[in-house]
Amino acid sequence: MGENLGLVQFPHPGPEHKPERGSDVMGWHRRDADHRRKFLKSLGRWRDATGQERSGELTFWGEWEPQSRITHRWPNAAKGAPRFLHEPFWCVPVDSRWLYNTDPFVFGECFLYSNCRQKHYETLRELAPGSVILFGSSLGGAFVLDTVFVVASRAGYSWAKQAGISDVDEPFRRIVLDPLFTSQEDRSRTFRLYRGATPEVPWNGMFSFVPCRPASRDTARFARPVIQLPGLATPNLARRAKFTPLNVGALERAWRSVVEQIHAQGLFLGYGMPVPREEPDWERGRSQARPGPEGGEPPEGCSPRNLRGC
Repeated sequence: MGENLGLVQFPHPGPEHKPERGSDVMGWHRRDADHRRKFLKSLGRWRDATGQERSGELTFWGEWEPQSRITHRWPNAAKGAPRFLHEPFWCVPVDSRWLYNTDPFVFGECFLYSNCRQKHYETLRELAPGSVILFGSSLGGAFVLDTVFVVASRAGYSWAKQAGISDVDEPFRRIVLDPLFTSQEDRSRTFRLYRGATPEVPWNGMFSFVPCRPASRDTARFARPVIQLPGLATPNLARRAKFTPLNVGALERAWRSVVEQIHAQGLFLGYGMPVPREEPDWERGRSQARPGPEGGEPPEGCSPRNLRGC
């Protein structure tokens, strides 16, 4: 297994999920061509610019492809601000084919990054502990950030050999791994599961986090922060992951620069969000009333190319 220590700028699709008109719940995403972002509310913890830790409800941008409830709507999305506030939950549909998975997974004891783009970029399967991944999007000619992931450890796995990830919990398997391995092609691949550093067990002072705010209705809404790292982050990088080899000292300086820019934009460092609850009976009646397509074909508007994890 290779050793690539450095910083990854990881662009992923930036548009916001839009619920159906008149609906207060979004189903598990499986029909659109791309992943999308949600503006989410959750319990969690955060650190402010002074380093003080607080806890309570917070809001943040992230990927969550299972179900969510729309708890608030705003009339416009000026300057990149969200239109919808989501409370995440999950229920595997009766027809569980062609579901998108969620990666990175920022809920639970530590952040997890497991598969997205790894089949296209060998470097993403060989990141060394201490590497930093900046998950974000190119919007309006700028790179906007939703997740900072600091690699603490890694383990190889495949559909046939999952011994290295035997300790992952059941929600992660059902939300991330089961949709990934719906694809016969991905069942033949090897991936890396990366576990993120935490404030309790940091890597050279660095830890994984999401830019966030406390969930007060008046202040919770925010646009994703613009991050500028000349030579390391390309503002208009739309799809291709960019890896820059860096030593430990340079990685620490880049991470601290990101932290300072987030604080300067009035945001905090969020972590410790619990895994959203399962609601096992939520879709049962609806799914039985509306069965999916027969055989192995995806629903209308989907394709296996789009739906193999990422």
